[in-house]
Amino acid sequence: MTKRLWLGLSAGLMVGSMGAHVHAIESDEVVVTATRTERSIKTVGSSVTVISREDIERSGQLYALELLRSVPGVEVTQLGGPGKTTSVFMRGAASSQTLVLIDGVRVNSTTSGGYDFADLSTSDIERIEVLRGPQSTLYGSEAIGGVVSITTRKGGATAKSASVEGGSLGLFGARGSVRGGGSRPFAASVSYEQWDGVSVASESLGNTEEDGYENISASFTLGGKLGGGRYDTVVRFFEGESDLDGFGMSGPEDVLDYVATREGVLAGVTYFHDLGDASDWSVHLGVNDESLEGVDPVVAFNNYTIDSQVLDLDVQMNSTLSVAHLATAGYTFEKRNGENVGGFDESLDIHSVFVQDQWTMHERMYLTLGARIDDHSEFGNETTYRADYAWIFPEKTARLHASIGSGFRAPTLNDLYFPGYGNLDLNAETSVGWELGYEQALLEGELVLDVTYFASEIDDLIGFDTTTFAVGNTAEAEISGVEASAVWMASEGCTLSLSHTYTDPKDKSDGSQLARRSKNRTVATIAARCADVLTSSLSVLAVSDRVDTDGTQMDNYERVDIALSYKWTELLTPYLRVQNVLDQDYEEVPGYTTPGIVVVGGLRGEF
Repeated sequence: MTKRLWLGLSAGLMVGSMGAHVHAIESDEVVVTATRTERSIKTVGSSVTVISREDIERSGQLYALELLRSVPGVEVTQLGGPGKTTSVFMRGAASSQTLVLIDGVRVNSTTSGGYDFADLSTSDIERIEVLRGPQSTLYGSEAIGGVVSITTRKGGATAKSASVEGGSLGLFGARGSVRGGGSRPFAASVSYEQWDGVSVASESLGNTEEDGYENISASFTLGGKLGGGRYDTVVRFFEGESDLDGFGMSGPEDVLDYVATREGVLAGVTYFHDLGDASDWSVHLGVNDESLEGVDPVVAFNNYTIDSQVLDLDVQMNSTLSVAHLATAGYTFEKRNGENVGGFDESLDIHSVFVQDQWTMHERMYLTLGARIDDHSEFGNETTYRADYAWIFPEKTARLHASIGSGFRAPTLNDLYFPGYGNLDLNAETSVGWELGYEQALLEGELVLDVTYFASEIDDLIGFDTTTFAVGNTAEAEISGVEASAVWMASEGCTLSLSHTYTDPKDKSDGSQLARRSKNRTVATIAARCADVLTSSLSVLAVSDRVDTDGTQMDNYERVDIALSYKWTELLTPYLRVQNVLDQDYEEVPGYTTPGIVVVGGLRGEF
């Protein structure tokens, strides 16, 4: 697709992101991630995107990474086809500078620092909140670019569902779920996908071996009342097995028998107790345990076992001091363990305390202030702060939103302890970032426009130091940009919107562009429902102006996807999903194959 055609399509459709991006001024949506308390999205100064279960089902996507592609300010890169390593960059920050939570449990790797989205199925996801900007005041380390908070499905009205699908690249998939209510609401789900895939190493360079992928995921949640309060528990399991390729003198190349297996178990329990007099407390205990094993009978380098475990304890107290004043205080403890077999086996602790005050003035002005101290067992203390402001104009058709805050990322266990590479004298990466935005509702609220400017500076970036041949605090970054969006509710069943993100991510030392962050990114989608039986969406993603780690220009690309579902009977719904409809030939990362057109069809039953 040429740039002229893309511009014409964008102008003609005037559409955007999956219907998933809730605009605050016209919404009664409640979010939790921004303040760790339930808060109307229109009163939050930070930029938040909500992806609901309805959005997930309408998109038909199998993996959360595809949903995140539609979010303003978020960049997704995948090294090959289905199941291959996937990184998420938020507002120009590195993937290790974005915190990922699943039901409140931290899932970032203790060894690499980031979270690999390759295996995260959508089958049990109820909701995703994407909070942008430095958020370490509430969430500690890793929350420099922002937070991706994922909530799994909980119990409710009794329901059962099952689906089966197949399609391109040898896909076969099956899913099932059951939910129940009563005094102990529960939900359980299981999913399985298998792909023949494409060659991980670039097919354009003559690599032809298909690198398959197999994934099984399961989850269970249970809630209930206990001792005057209520509890929620969750257990999740996944295992993904992926064929991989190696790296030769000319770049990625076919390796016939290299297989990586990634598996993980997550468990969490949260207890909430209402104390009366508008006060409450909660305690959360979470554990995430992941293992990555590479096996290659030929290449010794491709054999490894890497384990990562995080245990976190979180205690929080909320107290309404007046009608317009809510105070929050909390304590968190983290135990981070990591082992690279044959390299190191280490652990460290982080103790943290935080406070936050939320004020409401005249039901139009909303101010939140917070501060936090983290005590890291290796490098010492780090103090962060945040201020968040929203002003709703008297006519309630426009609002200002703004925030400023600081963030940090603690060195990973690889950074500290990997033989011949680690450095115990490292400082934490630190940042200061701010944003200022204006939102306007027009046409009696049917059209909503939003423009947000953001900027941040990141100091003491951790990277390889060529003078010491070890890791060090070697660089500083300066990032700024604009997120602009428009959503038009054309009719009761049709939503059209358009979003564009411009990001200027620079290395402060020489002004060069940071790797694998696009300067321009546009998402457009039209989502429609007809007579409550036919649901459809068409989305367009355009990405341009990226450089790779060696400074070479990366492919600009456009991707068009469609999804259709038809409620054939009360029980059965056939569906169709087509990715890369125009069969565009591009590489998301140089040297790694991006699939062409992928067609998937399936049948879902609800009982």
